Amino acid sequence: MNPLLIAISVTLDSVLLGKQRTFSLVQLMLSACFVHVFAFGIGLILGEQLVLFIGHVDHWVALAVFSFLGLSCMKAVLFDETRLEQLANSWPKLALLMVGLSIDAAAVGATSQGLLMRPFTTLIVIGLLAPIFVYIGRRITGALTHTRERVLKLIEGCLFWSIGASIVVTHTQGGF
Repeated sequence: MNPLLIAISVTLDSVLLGKQRTFSLVQLMLSACFVHVFAFGIGLILGEQLVLFIGHVDHWVALAVFSFLGLSCMKAVLFDETRLEQLANSWPKLALLMVGLSIDAAAVGATSQGLLMRPFTTLIVIGLLAPIFVYIGRRITGALTHTRERVLKLIEGCLFWSIGASIVVTHTQGGF
């Protein structure tokens, strides 16, 4: 699996953290980097235990998780929900926001642990991309309308679906 594609799919929503004006850009960038890498790493560790139980069907489990994450993104695109990206004005609120945004990182790590050829590279790319997306979010805050946020969710959902499909195709063709 492509480490860049995985990293983009789990860190793309960090753009929303850039909108938080209460905190400095450096604080947000470092926090996003730490939380996403930590969540993905915990997922990888948990995934190691899961492989013992579901190793023979892990590609179908990964497809189900990625499909669910993609559907969750599509739900945000299709239905006008209460916006998760409300401005946080305290560290506890920001921490809850970041945990919510990084749940997908943990899920992806847990379901793709046995399928990643270069997990350490993926962790590094996640650590690099999370701050970059926070920076982009800070720079485009004025231009990031609700419609554009929904487009980002659409792209993120499509990334999740493509990752899930590529896992199944590669695995069923004898790639893993």
